Amino acid sequence: MSKTKQVTSKRLRLIFKEEPKSLSPTNTLKVSLQAANKTSQLVSQQQANIPEGNDPNNPVRIYADGVFDMYHIGHAKVLEQAKKLFKHVYLIVGVSGDQETIEKKGKIVMNEFERVEILKHCKWVDEVICPCPWEISLDFLEKHNI
Repeated sequence: MSKTKQVTSKRLRLIFKEEPKSLSPTNTLKVSLQAANKTSQLVSQQQANIPEGNDPNNPVRIYADGVFDMYHIGHAKVLEQAKKLFKHVYLIVGVSGDQETIEKKGKIVMNEFERVEILKHCKWVDEVICPCPWEISLDFLEKHNI
């Protein structure tokens, strides 16, 4: 089997979850059109679940994280920009915990309680998560519906 047919065969198995029957020129075109149609349907289904930010009852959930030590105007501007990405946004801000921040970055000036309290009073922030993971996982995103 040629390299092109092997790659095509792998893609089709991923899309159709089965081995394609044969890849003659006629079948390849037919299967390619079916694959394109199925891919288009999958993309449409995924897009249907993504909020556009126009409905106040279904805001776009945006996550931004950081250390936020010595909170300053730059932090506020980043959060403002995140909040204004769509018309209706629910902004979740993650604050790294003291222990992990010290391990990864070094000394901090403000403890996590102080950093969280400042962010809770920022008008752009809807929710604060502390401590947040240093590296985001799919489980974390699913848990917080992000």
